[in-house]
Amino acid sequence: MPASQAKMNYINRYNAENYEKVTLQVKKGIRDIWKGYAEERGLSLVAFISDAIESYVGGNENAKS
Repeated sequence: MPASQAKMNYINRYNAENYEKVTLQVKKGIRDIWKGYAEERGLSLVAFISDAIESYVGGNENAKS
């Protein structure tokens, strides 16, 4: 069942208020490799990349999950 327009508007508004977009370009084939690593761990690609960055920077307390 498709989401109602009101629900989609709410989701879009919530995302705009609470999230920021980051665009990342990688060489062809890298995305698929990373996606494989993510799937092995039961994560989405976004969650895998976010976890990797958090691990690298040491879990900065000022960053919101």
